[in-house]
Amino acid sequence: MRPSIKLRKSCFIVSDDGQKAIWTVNAKWKRVAAIGKSLGFEWGGDWSSFKDYPHLQMTGGLTLSQLQAGKRPNLQVK
Repeated sequence: MRPSIKLRKSCFIVSDDGQKAIWTVNAKWKRVAAIGKSLGFEWGGDWSSFKDYPHLQMTGGLTLSQLQAGKRPNLQVK
């Protein structure tokens, strides 16, 4: 059995003074999503069944089914 590696990171936007998390999807959230997507991340805000705006995940272009089947992405450092 192959070991499963799960790396989880959370993302949130804070107020300008750094004191409060901002959960309302605004221009800052959309900018973070655009940057993440440009780096190859999948953004939960694009999902049709459940909008998970703070969710970014690196799939390397593979589907969830492919990843669950054990296929591993060939990620390249830019």
